[in-house]
Amino acid sequence: MAQTCSHVGSCVLGLLRDLGDCRRCPSLADEGSTGIVMRKNLVFRRSSGGFHQHYGRANAIENNVFAMARGWQLQRSRVENHTSFRFEKNIVWWDSSTPQVKGDWMKQLVTKSNCYWNASGTIVFPDGQDLAARQAVPTLWPESCSRPR
Repeated sequence: MAQTCSHVGSCVLGLLRDLGDCRRCPSLADEGSTGIVMRKNLVFRRSSGGFHQHYGRANAIENNVFAMARGWQLQRSRVENHTSFRFEKNIVWWDSSTPQVKGDWMKQLVTKSNCYWNASGTIVFPDGQDLAARQAVPTLWPESCSRPR
């Protein structure tokens, strides 16, 4: 069944996997990307994370599965003076001690209703807090689940 995307801008849909040591991230918002929707993708076994926002504005990363990246799971290179992206309703799964994110995931973005699961241990968010601390201040990262203790 064909999938459609009705959005001004670009839409990325698909399976992005087993790309080995390719230096580029398969879901990369780069060089001022604006209005891109990355939806319903399965991205796994990447060397440098499943999603990377270099810089851009008003991108939507939603309903994806990012799994088993070797270096880190998600990356952001630059914080700008606007909302760079929304990261919503995604599943991020890994089974190693690699970091959850690389870069600043605290400013000028929206994250909510995501599920983070590290099968090898407790998840620590970018500011050093666990899920319970995050849920106590829902305006920060109102996430839905992470690995139970």
